[in-house]
Amino acid sequence: MTTPPNYRPATQRDVEVIAPAPMTNWFAPMPLIQTGIKALLGTLFGSYLDRRELQAALLRGDLQEEAGRLDYSNRGELWIDYVADLGDGWDSTYTVAYLLGQKELQLGDARTLRGEILVMGGDEVYPAATVEDYQAKLKDPYRSALPWLRDSERPSLFAIAGNHDWYDGLGSFLKVFCQERSIGAWKTRQSRSYFALKLPHRWWLWGIDIQLETDIDKPQIDYFDHFAQQLQPGDRVILCTPTSSWVDAGDDDASAQREERSHQNLSFLEDRIRKQGADISISLAGDLHHYSHYVRSGGDRHKFTAGGGGAFLYGTHALPERLRLYEGGQTRDEYGKVAAYPDTPASRRLRSGALGFFYRNLAFSALLGAFYLFYGWLLQSASKLPNPHLENATLMEALANVPLGLGAFFCTVMNKFYWVLAHSPGVTLVTVFTIFACWAFCDQEPGGKATLKRLLFGGGHGGLHILLALLLFWVIARFNLGPVQQWSGMSMTHWLDHPLQALLFGVEMLAGGIVLGGTLMGAYLVVADALAGYHAQLVFSAQAIPDYKNFLRLHLTRDKLTVYPIGIGKVHRRWKPGPGAKPAEPPPGVTAKAWTFTVDKVDTRPWIEPNDDDGKPFLIEQPVEISKQQ
Repeated sequence: MTTPPNYRPATQRDVEVIAPAPMTNWFAPMPLIQTGIKALLGTLFGSYLDRRELQAALLRGDLQEEAGRLDYSNRGELWIDYVADLGDGWDSTYTVAYLLGQKELQLGDARTLRGEILVMGGDEVYPAATVEDYQAKLKDPYRSALPWLRDSERPSLFAIAGNHDWYDGLGSFLKVFCQERSIGAWKTRQSRSYFALKLPHRWWLWGIDIQLETDIDKPQIDYFDHFAQQLQPGDRVILCTPTSSWVDAGDDDASAQREERSHQNLSFLEDRIRKQGADISISLAGDLHHYSHYVRSGGDRHKFTAGGGGAFLYGTHALPERLRLYEGGQTRDEYGKVAAYPDTPASRRLRSGALGFFYRNLAFSALLGAFYLFYGWLLQSASKLPNPHLENATLMEALANVPLGLGAFFCTVMNKFYWVLAHSPGVTLVTVFTIFACWAFCDQEPGGKATLKRLLFGGGHGGLHILLALLLFWVIARFNLGPVQQWSGMSMTHWLDHPLQALLFGVEMLAGGIVLGGTLMGAYLVVADALAGYHAQLVFSAQAIPDYKNFLRLHLTRDKLTVYPIGIGKVHRRWKPGPGAKPAEPPPGVTAKAWTFTVDKVDTRPWIEPNDDDGKPFLIEQPVEISKQQ
């Protein structure tokens, strides 16, 4: 028997080090700043970083040779797996990877087999495309789930670049996916950031690269023009895109116009398909981290969003019930929503978890606390000069005897604050800047319109932070210059400027700002989403929910294509070494949180296995069948 090329002697063992990554904290100050800068640079200079034309110029061979490599049409049947928005926390990413690596999954009465093709539908790593993150958040989970198979059994791997993959100009993506490398037993086959697969029974699968939603490059147009010429009337196409742009459409003319603009990068490719008499029967995308399924009236076209590969959950309660999409005809086609996961009630219930913002995002809440401390310090310093409005006392002294109560707060405290505001340029600038910053933070209206609603929610959010800072300042003044000052035995003047009082004031403002400021931030996200539809993404990214994952499994036979939408309610959180992984001493410098073990090179079993009863796969909805006659 011929030895497979990738065979290694069973006695040869490697030491493997796997460091489980946490979920991305999108409100952590440094990652937030770094990701924002990369997103800004990617948007401003995306065309200068575009490597697609360079890669096309350097490719070996011609399109005929590539068409031969990507031709699966001789199969009698074919299984395809689709996963998107992966490469985040270990628990969520590996739970999905572990299921994808299993030889078969039993879903009720349906027995499904591991895909001979795995399509990764965009955003393969978070928060940005670095070599380190690709290794820890993508390669390590997937090679741990399916480390080795004989060459004849190895699944092919194809990937689409999402916006997070583009933040380094696609450099890391090209190294990982476009050089015929391996990620465990999965073998990458593409040579570009886009691809066209010829499937059995007159089906095709096209993967499109829309670089940060800019224009499609000329080599990519020529590439798909070449394959469009091979389409015959009656052929079916599965179109994979990085973003589910159809969700932007609603049931009114304004939203339809927004949809048309978001589709302009794809419309001419879709028209090329339809001009050949072929039909785009299925559209697949991620980007939105949930599952949704829309069907055109008549049931012959389906649009799936399946962005549940590992990233934080994104809610479904704002999804439109129907879509009106231009698809080459004289009128807009009507699509209706038939399924979503999680469903609308669960999504709204999960949204309220953002009320725990302060303890889920301690670093960001600490920044809010530091702002409250700085603002209180500024208020007290600005009131040091003698003034009759404050009874020739500082603001703390003037507020120390104001009784607790909303009436006293708004009548007396705000009156004294107004005097400081009117006589201190520093306090005025910080106050105005805070309100302006919160207004800018609020989601923009379509077209960037400066609406009254955005002013009320954004500016009101900033005003609430100012009010909360004043409220903390007032309560602390009553406490520090009341019971605490009496306990100290010092005079008011002596105690006011004493280092212990200053230290106590700093701790109180910081702690109060962390807890109350963080809670206010979370409450704002929940209310703004519930009442105005603002921050639909942030209200979930602030929670980094690892559960409610999903992926698709497609089965193509002579008579039909069946889509199995697979959901996972609660991901695994406890793990253990697999039977082929033996504990080993960690190499020098390896963190204690990493798993270190030796594995056989030719062992097909996962290196790491679940150690709890979670992670059970199930069908989100009944399998979707597209028959040959449709």
